[in-house]
Formats: sequence, C-alpha cells, structure tokens
Amino acid sequence: MKKVILIFMFFVVIVVGLIVYDQEGAYSTSHQFNKVIRYPTTRIKKYCINSYTFNYIKNHDKQELKNITDNQGGGDVFYYVATYINKKIGIYGKINESGFHLLMPSYKVKKIIIYK
Repeated sequence: MKKVILIFMFFVVIVVGLIVYDQEGAYSTSHQFNKVIRYPTTRIKKYCINSYTFNYIKNHDKQELKNITDNQGGGDVFYYVATYINKKIGIYGKINESGFHLLMPSYKVKKIIIYK
C-alpha cells in the first residue's frame, strides 16, 4: 500500500512540475513585456519591429497582455502571440537553457510586433 501511495505522489509531483514548467515561459514573457512598455522611449524603440508597434505601445502603456498562447517557437527561440487591448501582438525572444537554466530556462524578449 505504501508503494502505491509513493508512486501516486511521484506522478502528482511530475504532473505539477510539467504544468509549472510549461507556464513559466508565458508568465516570464508577459512580465518582461510589461516592464519593456514602461521603459524610456529610446529603449522601447529597440524592441519594436516597426513604428506602428512603437506608437501603439507608447500610447497604450498602461495596459497588460491577455490571452497569451503557448510557445510557438522551437529550440532556443520562443514566439508568443497575445492580445494587447484589441490587437494581436507577437513577442519574439531567446531561451537560455545552459547551466542552472536547464531546469528553469530564462526567457529574454528581443522583438515585439503588433499585427494590424
């Protein structure tokens, strides 16, 4: 009986770990995006792919991302699509899985685009 309980607890821990691991990327990306839109103007321009994206973010900097998809990238590249107010937004970046980050990778936002 103890073995059955131990095996059950092991699977519960594994399932919870996989759920947290899967959602960490979306949470980290959303958090970084919310920091980026509050940066000074010159730093925001480095992240925006075009002037339309820059102007839209600058004029709506008090909003937050909603409806974030799962990671659409592959390998060490990530791509998330989310809703920002009433527009679809794409967030591109790199994943660092070296060293300590093998268990909990770090996500770094590189580019942002708002789809017209």
